Amino acid sequence: MKGKDILPVVCAIVVHEGKVLAVKKAAHQSYAGKWEFPGGKVEAGESDKQALKREIIEELKVEIIANMRLDTVFYEENSRIIELRPYICEISLGDVTLQEHAALNWASISELEQLDWAPADIPVMKEVCELLSAI
Repeated sequence: MKGKDILPVVCAIVVHEGKVLAVKKAAHQSYAGKWEFPGGKVEAGESDKQALKREIIEELKVEIIANMRLDTVFYEENSRIIELRPYICEISLGDVTLQEHAALNWASISELEQLDWAPADIPVMKEVCELLSAI
């Protein structure tokens, strides 16, 4: 990781009625057609939860409450390291309306494991499946 820029990114694992929200990357995005958890970059001066709230409003037009933080994932991509900070979240206001993604899927644990995930999201998906299986 030495000599590479670290990009802090947050993502929301939105859980509703036992299912988890996955979104499919649009054609213009890196890893187009792959599934991911919604979120984005943490801007200077923002906390993780502020960034998560802003990103989810921008991407999904809903307000969320970020609850439990999961393990941070470090993913090397070109000349940078993505530091992915996932949070288990719930929707507090609104209905999901895609703004940037090609599709959405409210998936069960077994369905999550079948999706074609963006590389950085794979360890997060595995942790989510383990966590939800234990409940």
